[in-house]
Amino acid sequence: MRLGEITKLRNLGPPRPAAEDPDDPSRRDSAMRLYHARLRLAEARSSACQASLTVYDARVTGNRDLLGECVAAVTAARSKVDACEREERAASEAVFPCLAVAVVTPQRRVVLASDVNRSASDSTGVKKGIDGPGTFPTFLFDPTPGARVAAALLPCPLPPDTPDAVVPLLLDADTAKLNMLATAETAATSGAMPAHTVQHVVGKVLEKYRALGEVFVNTTMAQCGVKSVIASSDSRPDVMGGFTVDGAPGNGFVPCRIREFKGSSSSCQVALPQAFTEAANVCAHLVQLGVRAEQAIVPVDVVAGGMIQFAACFMADGTLPLPLVLSEPLNIGSLRGARVAERYLLKAKSHMESLMQLLLLITTPPAPVPAERFLLIPDSVFVKPGCINIDTFGPVKVKEPDPYKAEKLRAWIVNMHHIFGCLYESEARVNVCFPLGFCLRVLLPPYHPESCTGMFFPDLTKSSNLNPLGKYTMQAPIGRSLLFKFTAALRTFVAAIHSVNVVHGDLYPSNIFWRLAGDGDVHIRVIDWDTAFFLRHEKGDVPSQLAELWRHSYKWSAQYQRSHDARDLDNFMVGVLEYVLTEYDRAALQEQLPEAVRLWEDVARAQDPSASNAVFKRLQGLYVSTGGAVSFARLSIA
Repeated sequence: MRLGEITKLRNLGPPRPAAEDPDDPSRRDSAMRLYHARLRLAEARSSACQASLTVYDARVTGNRDLLGECVAAVTAARSKVDACEREERAASEAVFPCLAVAVVTPQRRVVLASDVNRSASDSTGVKKGIDGPGTFPTFLFDPTPGARVAAALLPCPLPPDTPDAVVPLLLDADTAKLNMLATAETAATSGAMPAHTVQHVVGKVLEKYRALGEVFVNTTMAQCGVKSVIASSDSRPDVMGGFTVDGAPGNGFVPCRIREFKGSSSSCQVALPQAFTEAANVCAHLVQLGVRAEQAIVPVDVVAGGMIQFAACFMADGTLPLPLVLSEPLNIGSLRGARVAERYLLKAKSHMESLMQLLLLITTPPAPVPAERFLLIPDSVFVKPGCINIDTFGPVKVKEPDPYKAEKLRAWIVNMHHIFGCLYESEARVNVCFPLGFCLRVLLPPYHPESCTGMFFPDLTKSSNLNPLGKYTMQAPIGRSLLFKFTAALRTFVAAIHSVNVVHGDLYPSNIFWRLAGDGDVHIRVIDWDTAFFLRHEKGDVPSQLAELWRHSYKWSAQYQRSHDARDLDNFMVGVLEYVLTEYDRAALQEQLPEAVRLWEDVARAQDPSASNAVFKRLQGLYVSTGGAVSFARLSIA
């Protein structure tokens, strides 16, 4: 915004209060507050523009020292703009209450379903894109507290010394003929067996693994009383497994399991999204009947030719049904594949019998609620917007004009997936905030009033079913005692992720949530793994994109370029905190508070992550200027 525009805004004067109450002093005061809020917002935007110009000039001239200061100034300026926008919005609602009603009332975060009348089918997904929440294409971690989905449906690993005499029932299915060409019905499908043949060959064998009292039906969901959530209730899954319960809506049948069959020319990955939309309807239906949300876990399995893959749908926290893939595609025509698949089927059988017991214990169903309520994103879920915009799962229709950029994003998703999987198996598991899933179309008002993509995480600042241990804070701890425990916890965490060859790379205080445990220790949870990467060898190279991103940072110039050990990108942040601890000790011997301690407490008092990061950069600069990074590098080499 130009200076002339700011002057013009000043000349306009404060907004006039409502005509029906022109002499109300409170209304005049509110109007004056709005006027000054808009002035501050205009000046903040002007400062942000000027700061952006200085960054451009620094990059053109190649002045690295100046560039770091300019980037910090831009971050602080943008943070101020955000604060001024919030102030202006609050002042506007005070002056114009009608605007507050129009804006605030519908501001609920929600997953956008394309059309409640849209049928669940893989052809619809190919033509229109996948609907509803998505997940990673194979199982590497369970993001739920206590791994409740894995506990319900994930079997123990197959022992390597399983005797060959144990032959799974699945091998009774003659899967070899699913790919034969000598049948008339395959002519229209280029030699591939159609889905109904696959269902005839494999489905009969799968029915042998049904739970006690379980019934398999092929009917529409509407006939079972299931409402439309993501897919239309008129959708007809190939098989729904469930139980007949007295007093249940519809025909008295309560579906609890989804099974889909595809031809041998298709794949399990194509079939899963369709099954997930159906399972989301069933998951919400179970909660509507009175099953507790954390117990409403719907088993899903899909068969494509001679391959089978297992998955589930669970409720995030009261609302928001989310999918989770539990296995890779398994070849049921091979001995080992059939054995592993049989273990999944037996685990699902046990879970189905548990669901039956839960249904029988329901005496009074809860009051009915609209089905679309289950698309609301609960307050216990944090949504990171705009971080998924490629075909990460299945045949998603996405407009991405730059193929190179799309490939980089795809590589990022795969990298994140395997990093989370590696951390899930490590000692650092308890300190990692794992993603719950993602969605290609969410509405996140007021800051994202239009559809955007988003990744779901537990909100660590709220105590909930997704965060049962209690609230964490993202504001850095003040005081030497707390900082000492915080630094010790961070040091242990960094050593744990480095032991499995993972580097976080961006350990700012704003990415580390913490709380005091009952024993007085500090427990941390680390977020923002966008820049994490695997070490390529003991002192591995940093990926080129990240090297370009960090080459003007203190951790790069003062630490990594001395040691060329990628792990020092994380160790540098620990070194900064240890430097502040030594300054706390020095503060006890002098009257004036050391600069490092003052900056650290400014980090802790910052109102938002951008402001915190800007101050922490200044603290890093002070640490480097005092020679702390050099001393740390010598200790690392020694």
